[in-house]
Amino acid sequence: CAKAFDFLKSVNSNMQNARYEISAGIYAQVFMSQIRQEKDRHLETHHDFVDIQFVIDGYDIIGIKDAKSCNEIFINYDPSKDIAFFNEKPDYEIKLLSNHFIVIFPDEAHCPESADIIAKKVVVKVKKELFENVRS
Repeated sequence: CAKAFDFLKSVNSNMQNARYEISAGIYAQVFMSQIRQEKDRHLETHHDFVDIQFVIDGYDIIGIKDAKSCNEIFINYDPSKDIAFFNEKPDYEIKLLSNHFIVIFPDEAHCPESADIIAKKVVVKVKKELFENVRS
């Protein structure tokens, strides 16, 4: 997981919006967030990957909820994309400022891109097995 943070040290606003392969079990996606209406915001969960979400420019507001308490399925889990969506509301929100990051584990449902501005972000996906020693 050190390679994920090494990658984050190198990001800047001039990076192309693209997918970056970092190492086995770690990749990153650089993109511009989208402004979404509240009705289009859904909590998401992952089974296999930990998200490290980093704001390059702007800010984001990310809703968080315990994944075990999500029962209103919007889109069933898709193992090919490692994602499921829920109609639940977050329990709390975190404002993620420019040059800040949040680590989101598979047991945390999250609703990114909840800000009313467009931000440039990078999401580093790390196989959860690479984080097992970190959380124990």
